[in-house]
Amino acid sequence: MGMGYKTNFLNKNPCHVNDYIICAHLIESMSLIDTANHFETTTQQILYIIKRLEKRLNANIFKIENNKKRTPLRIEIIQDKYIDHICEIAKEMDLLERGIFSKEEWEKIYGEKEELIGEVIISSTQTIWECFLVNTVTNFIEKFPLLTPSFYQIDLFINDKQKFNEIFICPLSDDTDIYEYIPFYSFSQKLWASKKYIEKNPPINNVEDLAGQTILFMKNVQSESNFYGPVITQSKLPHIVEKIKIMNVSGPRLLDVLATNGVGIIVCSEETVKLSNLPLVNVLPNFVGEKIDMFVKVNKSFLSYKKCTAAIDFIMKGRDEALNQLLDRNKGINK
Repeated sequence: MGMGYKTNFLNKNPCHVNDYIICAHLIESMSLIDTANHFETTTQQILYIIKRLEKRLNANIFKIENNKKRTPLRIEIIQDKYIDHICEIAKEMDLLERGIFSKEEWEKIYGEKEELIGEVIISSTQTIWECFLVNTVTNFIEKFPLLTPSFYQIDLFINDKQKFNEIFICPLSDDTDIYEYIPFYSFSQKLWASKKYIEKNPPINNVEDLAGQTILFMKNVQSESNFYGPVITQSKLPHIVEKIKIMNVSGPRLLDVLATNGVGIIVCSEETVKLSNLPLVNVLPNFVGEKIDMFVKVNKSFLSYKKCTAAIDFIMKGRDEALNQLLDRNKGINK
């Protein structure tokens, strides 16, 4: 690359952007010794810089082989997708040092590129993932190849240890001083059962007919309470009609499987049933529970990060595509 930065450059510019220039030279030479000599430093210092840059990018980019004396001998690139990025940043840093870029211009370019690197965590329930997000995950990863997304399933709306770079889709809580709650969607809960269940049990024409019926509820095995939203909950149904058979289930997938196989009635939204393609029938269509208002919960300090914006856009795009799919499906049924 012909960037003749020596020790004085490293001393004058200790910030992490120099790691790009050094690693770009390493990519070109594929020699730790040549790179160390070029910058008048040691191979151990180059190894330290490699590790520092890899930590920043949250990726293992280089593979270093040692000889019997534990001296670095051979270098190999194991993540090609980062190479162009490293070299591009290095060239822009070179232009800055030559005075072709102003510091303000370079920081704008560099900042925009760096903002879309590193880890971002997206957490929500299995139902939200399956119905609204999973179909757009591949596009999100391909659009931002240097992001390292982590996808978590949290099914009971409890996330006491939400990380700074984590986005959580959940109901509103009382921590609005720390977190921003961006509206996602409002779900109305209804009662659903399989044809198998309906055929083998007494008909349900009104609320009173729920007496003796089995209703399956999502329940945390570590808690005495039901956390599946402020809806037709286990605590409210007994006030509507007595003698309902309550069956607690831990895990939304198990809940769906049991309902599909005729074990009992479940409480969920129409969107969930249709987008999950569950073979269930609406029991008591006029019987509707309270709405669950879902939000995208994000740390207010994280909102300014471009990778946060990219992740939120991905979430909203998944929601919109799923709802449009449902709308098109309903139009087809009504034709």
